[in-house]
Amino acid sequence: MVEVRRTVRGFSSDLTAVVDCARGPFFLKAMRNRPGGRRKSLIRERLINTYLGHISPPLLWDNGRGL
Repeated sequence: MVEVRRTVRGFSSDLTAVVDCARGPFFLKAMRNRPGGRRKSLIRERLINTYLGHISPPLLWDNGRGL
């Protein structure tokens, strides 16, 4: 990992950042698992990601513990 840059947008997640590393830049989105949080929206994003290849980059990894 070379650098982590927080994004100026992404207000609906607890963390959005671009991680620069040897394999290229990666977009990171994270959400706390808490009552009333937006975790369910990230789960929905994961479920539909394969259908959005024409407008969205592929999901490379998720930590779906507790699903």
